[in-house]
Amino acid sequence: MTRISLLFILLLISCTNTNTTTTTDTEIHPNPKLRATMTYQVDGTWYTGGIVITRKAKTYKITVPVPKNTNMLFFNSCAREDFYEKPAEGNFNYDYIPANTVENKDSCMLLITAVTGTGEYYRGVIDFANDNGRGLPGEYLCNGRWERAAVGVAFCQQRAGLPVAVRFETPTIFASSKDCAKVTCTDGCTKIADVQLGTYFTIENITEGYCGYDFNDESDKIFRLTTAGYTSILNTFPPKK
Repeated sequence: MTRISLLFILLLISCTNTNTTTTTDTEIHPNPKLRATMTYQVDGTWYTGGIVITRKAKTYKITVPVPKNTNMLFFNSCAREDFYEKPAEGNFNYDYIPANTVENKDSCMLLITAVTGTGEYYRGVIDFANDNGRGLPGEYLCNGRWERAAVGVAFCQQRAGLPVAVRFETPTIFASSKDCAKVTCTDGCTKIADVQLGTYFTIENITEGYCGYDFNDESDKIFRLTTAGYTSILNTFPPKK
């Protein structure tokens, strides 16, 4: 196993707990437990649900197809809430220009929410790889499939209560958070104080809503995983004709 310095461990004990955070948006959106099923376009490419954008840009051009029964359309991040009442039917265009030093930092997702006339909520989730070259490559198990996050940012949306796993080529450190699901090192493991060091970690029974986990290596590169645990599903948005 690669040798990890004691100084590195002590530094991470003091700072990793601030990296691992829980994000909840219950007050902004009454039901964060719904699976994100919205279809939308970012810079000319269509997506559905939750995604990670690896290309860093000053402006992201977002298009949301809006049916005629839409009452409200929200764009929320860690630093904004833009909302539009009764948007016109058709493609709604929105330029997302991340605010420097705030929205360009790690863990600032953009949530797109449409509220229909019948009170249903539909959502799209966009995470951005704003790691400034500090991304730690890794793999994560989500919905029974292994995916690779080459830039060190991953988004996993699956039913709450199911496990997620992450694995790395070199020893990586994680400090657990009391607000998120339990993380257990299961391969190449060493524990110093409250810090787990290893190459394979299991997140047991992901929680409802959004939760974030940070993993750091000796060079201070970061692998950032966001889980979105849902308990119910609505049809895709916009509804298929």
